[in-house]
Amino acid sequence: MIIHSRDDITIIVCIIIRFEVSLLRLYELADYDVRHLEVVDLETEKKHRVIHMNYTRWPDHGMPESAIPLLQVIIPLLQVIVL
Repeated sequence: MIIHSRDDITIIVCIIIRFEVSLLRLYELADYDVRHLEVVDLETEKKHRVIHMNYTRWPDHGMPESAIPLLQVIIPLLQVIVL
């Protein structure tokens, strides 16, 4: 794992087999995290941007008490998909 800092932004880079995965931005919100990643195929040099949304409040057992936090994750996700 390599950590770069530039323009007040820290970028974490991890190389897995032939892919370089970089964490460009991380937003830690109340109920979910949003990660902006860049994946580079080191053989073809193709780059892909990925937005990873991780719902962090799901209970270990059972269902959440309310659907509102989950909907707060789904609505931005749908906005990203529509764009």
